[in-house]
Amino acid sequence: GNLIMREDVLIEGINCEPLSYGCECVYQNHKYQKNLRETDIKSFHFIISFAPEDAQKHGLTPEKAQEIGMEYCRRYFGGHQCVVATHADGNNGSGNIHCHIAFNSLRIQNIEQPPYSEFERDSKAGYKFHLTQKALHYLKEQLMELCRENHLSQIELNKPAQKKITNREYYAQKRGQERLDKQNQQIECVGGKPEKTKFQTELERIRQAIETARNRSQSVGEFKNILEQEFGIIVRESRGRWSYLPKERKRAITWRRLGEDYKKETLELQIAVNFRASQKKQTQTIPDTIPTASTLTADYTFVAGRVINLNDPKIQASYGLTQWAKIQNLKEEARRFNYLSENGLLNINQLEEALNQCRSDISKNTESLKKVESRLKEINSLLRTMGQYFSTKSVFEEYKKQLPKARPKFRELHQTDIMLYEAARSKLRNYRDTHKMDKLPSVSSLQREKVGLSEEQNQLYRERKQMKASFSSLEAGYKLLKPQIKLERELKWEWNELLF
Repeated sequence: GNLIMREDVLIEGINCEPLSYGCECVYQNHKYQKNLRETDIKSFHFIISFAPEDAQKHGLTPEKAQEIGMEYCRRYFGGHQCVVATHADGNNGSGNIHCHIAFNSLRIQNIEQPPYSEFERDSKAGYKFHLTQKALHYLKEQLMELCRENHLSQIELNKPAQKKITNREYYAQKRGQERLDKQNQQIECVGGKPEKTKFQTELERIRQAIETARNRSQSVGEFKNILEQEFGIIVRESRGRWSYLPKERKRAITWRRLGEDYKKETLELQIAVNFRASQKKQTQTIPDTIPTASTLTADYTFVAGRVINLNDPKIQASYGLTQWAKIQNLKEEARRFNYLSENGLLNINQLEEALNQCRSDISKNTESLKKVESRLKEINSLLRTMGQYFSTKSVFEEYKKQLPKARPKFRELHQTDIMLYEAARSKLRNYRDTHKMDKLPSVSSLQREKVGLSEEQNQLYRERKQMKASFSSLEAGYKLLKPQIKLERELKWEWNELLF
């Protein structure tokens, strides 16, 4: 139960002695009246983790790593009280060298103004270290440059992780694996066979489910269906971003928690690659017939993106934003062109016919939906009336059994129920006479019809949503081709003018 010192640890300090670092920090904090509250950020801890192959291929030693850590610390945290500690025994026996940098958040010496600073006080003694996204980005860039100078392997620290595993998830997986190993040991002791030997966190289960569905899918709709039906994960979309909701959770998990490989754009690209690969295998050509809205939504799940207005003052105010907007618009135009090409709609006449067909399908769907909703409304009203009729019928029958002299008093006591019964009876008779029915339908038959109509309504809503998505995609493609057709017509007109 006692802590054991690590072997071969190198420790050095800047502006302090390593073994009295804590006391010296407390003294300086009281001197400048900083970090006196419990909620104050009193220190920062950065870790430079070198790759295991650096020791094998590039001759990295703990002493060299300590020198790099000290140099980095002097350059960027020189005005603080710092402790730099290096050890070679990485976690889980990985053997990679780690360099820990811990420093007091209070600055005790004046330094040169950092390039990332926002205020003048960011270089003065008596003020605290201000960690912003800009500062963190700069510090990572400088660390990568330092690794290049020392001919060490390094990764792009400022790029999002393809598969993001946080420190919290890493240790949750580690603790879960330890618990699972203990349980399996107990099962094996009594002669049993463990069902599971590898522990997975919830995030890892979602990642694996997404990867499985992605590899098997050729459309976004198929991808979502596989996730929901086989893994119980619903894909939600908000502001063009996907999140994933397992059935046992109330809040969805965003792609940012999973990694860059699980965002909407990356997955759509991979699914498109799968689709093209399957098309090449089948060696099927695109049909000459004009695709309708139903075929488009069944085979293609393209949704047109936004085209950015380059004349927007906010865009024109920044050169970087202008270049970014141009690139985004080119990407979107390429996506639209590919969609039209894959559907055989590069001919403007065919595209216009497909648009008209899509409009016709949407109007037919709307008419069917109105009929279903009208009938549902009628059934709901009829069921309420029948419920009112049967719930007050016993009171009215009791009223009829009363002697003529006792009826006025009974009616006065049960006036509400009797009035409700008479109103419901009148409505039911009117309904029967209007529809020329000998007998009213039973409650159970109405309920069965209601369930069927509700399912039909939901199906019509889904079809309507798909049709609208197809229509918007076709319309976006039409906007892409229209300027080209207009230019061709103008050139043709000019050529005819020259001929005549």
